[in-house]
Amino acid sequence: RLTAYFRRKCVAATDDRVQKMNEVLTYIKFIKMYAWVKAFSQCVQKIREEERRILEKAGYFQSITVGVAPIVVVIASVVTFSVHMTLGFHLTAAQAFTVVTVFNSMTFALKVTPFSVKSLSEASVAVDRFKLPSTV
Repeated sequence: RLTAYFRRKCVAATDDRVQKMNEVLTYIKFIKMYAWVKAFSQCVQKIREEERRILEKAGYFQSITVGVAPIVVVIASVVTFSVHMTLGFHLTAAQAFTVVTVFNSMTFALKVTPFSVKSLSEASVAVDRFKLPSTV
């Protein structure tokens, strides 16, 4: 959900920037004639900074999810063995290797999950944008 939120905000900022640039290109003669170049360039720069800030936050979030995914397997193994031993059960080598193998088989799925979630949320935002003009 957070990835889709960042994507929606970024798309909105990009739309604002593109709209402002189209306006500038359409009325460039008037902008230059009345010396509004500085005002329009500041407006476009402000929109670009907002867009960059949103993309930066989305990048940080993506980095955290990608960085945490491989650690989850190790933490799950340690917690599983700790709880097993704390409850007083005996841990054999066969049980330990089986549990480690099962958790390691989940590693690939956990590594791919953040990218899958990002792609799905971007697709969801894109589909919503396609639906918007058809309802107007």
